[in-house]
Amino acid sequence: VIGETTTATVTVTAQSPSTRVPAGTVYIMRSGAVIASGPLVAGVAVIPVRVDAGPGSGPLRFEYSGDMYALGSIAESEFSVSKSAVDVAVTAVDDSVRLGDPIALTVTISGASPSAGVPASGAVAIYRGGNLHTTIQLGPDGTATYDLPSTWIGTQNVSARFAGNTDYLAGGSTDLPIAVDKYVPTITIDVSPTAVNWGGSYTVRATIGVPAGGFALSGQLTIYEGSTPISVHTVNGTSQLSWQTVVQADEIE
Repeated sequence: VIGETTTATVTVTAQSPSTRVPAGTVYIMRSGAVIASGPLVAGVAVIPVRVDAGPGSGPLRFEYSGDMYALGSIAESEFSVSKSAVDVAVTAVDDSVRLGDPIALTVTISGASPSAGVPASGAVAIYRGGNLHTTIQLGPDGTATYDLPSTWIGTQNVSARFAGNTDYLAGGSTDLPIAVDKYVPTITIDVSPTAVNWGGSYTVRATIGVPAGGFALSGQLTIYEGSTPISVHTVNGTSQLSWQTVVQADEIE
């Protein structure tokens, strides 16, 4: 298969009446290009052969270069190469995040044993919760990366499927569970002025930051003076939310 290493054993002998053992180099050619070579040792060349592209059947050409005493020689043998199956893996830098945080995914595709090859191109489909989310392109190193938006609460399975190419078959990964927890809002309190006289008033402004991705917060925000609630506000929005309350200063601190 594509990416698999096999071994060619080539024996070169002198024609009668010579009994001399030839030396030199044997070249293996496929479709006019040299794909491997090796030296003769005691008249035998043992040459590893690996084809990384172009499945199909056809002749391999074995060319002996000759030496100072022997002429060169050529032989051919039929050789078949098939597409390789693939192993597909999807990993996440962090498989437990909060709502709105991007999930950095890496998809790695390699030839399945006995292949040691790596696909250099092709489409990779990303699935979330069993549904197609997006399609990305494989890089020349057999990997593809993607920042998956975390748009759900709870656990969903993420997987990847390689569409295949001219040298490699299609294949898919196992499911990767990704857990997304609720967003923890940031609440900022500003008080103005920070010092007032007895009986005066001051303004309290509360601001809530919302998660990226246009998610709406809902619920209630209660503003306290010490342990006493002084105002309650309804939270419902998809952008930064602010409220202000005017408080009467009726204590001395």
